[in-house]
Amino acid sequence: ANPTVTGSMFFYNQADKGGTIDVMESSMQLDNSKLELGVCPTGTGEGGGIHALRSNITVRESSFVNGIAGFAGAGILLHDSVALLERIEVVNNTVANTGAGINLYGSSMTLVDSLVTDNTSNLFGGGLLFTSSNATILRTAVTNNYAGFGGGAVKLLGGYLNLTSCQISGNVGVEYGAAFDVMTQGPLSVQQTVMVVDRCEISDNVAGDGAAFYLYDIDEVAVSNSIV
Repeated sequence: ANPTVTGSMFFYNQADKGGTIDVMESSMQLDNSKLELGVCPTGTGEGGGIHALRSNITVRESSFVNGIAGFAGAGILLHDSVALLERIEVVNNTVANTGAGINLYGSSMTLVDSLVTDNTSNLFGGGLLFTSSNATILRTAVTNNYAGFGGGAVKLLGGYLNLTSCQISGNVGVEYGAAFDVMTQGPLSVQQTVMVVDRCEISDNVAGDGAAFYLYDIDEVAVSNSIV
């Protein structure tokens, strides 16, 4: 099935995976909709707004607000999936573990003209968390997100991340990496860790160590034409 959802509002839905929408081995398009208070309350809960497994999703002009997840991805969580996200808002989502706003495992994402703000993770990746994933982010603001350890705005754990013309500001990583917490997955990983930042503003982020960039055993970081 390839469902299309347009002009809809979802409010206070609850499940272990995909509190609001769960897409498995399928394609889905979501336009001009609001997903609010999608809840995955258990210790394994993932994807308060959308949970996608081996799927292809397109989301435009939609918002993911006040989601809650007990484990990962209170707004959006992708496993082995591909996503095109345009003109979306990911706001005030809360996760007990990692990746409050958007969380990717082994996935690919393009995020364009969007806002990721006021999301909270008890551990890592308040705004965005990428594990063995590839992401391209254009003209997007990632602001005022919080992580109890590292990656207030972005945590990259293996994979490729490209940001162009983005604003990364006002984020908090209590221990390290308020804006960017970037590290390899370890000596046994075959996945390179590469980040490219161009024409971005990285400002007013606060951390115990490495507020703008916390880099550990990575393959490549390139920063150009940016304000830091």
